[in-house]
Amino acid sequence: MILPPQTEPVSMFSSSSAQSASLMLAVPGMPAWQVTARAWDAEGKAYTWYLAGTQQNWPGAPLALAVLIEEDDAQGVSEIGTALLQEAMQP
Repeated sequence: MILPPQTEPVSMFSSSSAQSASLMLAVPGMPAWQVTARAWDAEGKAYTWYLAGTQQNWPGAPLALAVLIEEDDAQGVSEIGTALLQEAMQP
């Protein structure tokens, strides 16, 4: 679901910095970027998250995706996130 903006956009990074980061995280064969990471809470419980979004050359509305699972499974969250992103990018 594409949500309408709630506020006016705020720039957090320069355009060149954002473009450089998205190219470093580029998904081969897709006009998108992605990153996966793990974190643990104070009790040692693992969390794995996946962030992704479309590149500037994406012809549709810009998309962003966040997936968090409550376990240590980088491959699993990456598979889930990539599948969701691919589905969202279909016309």
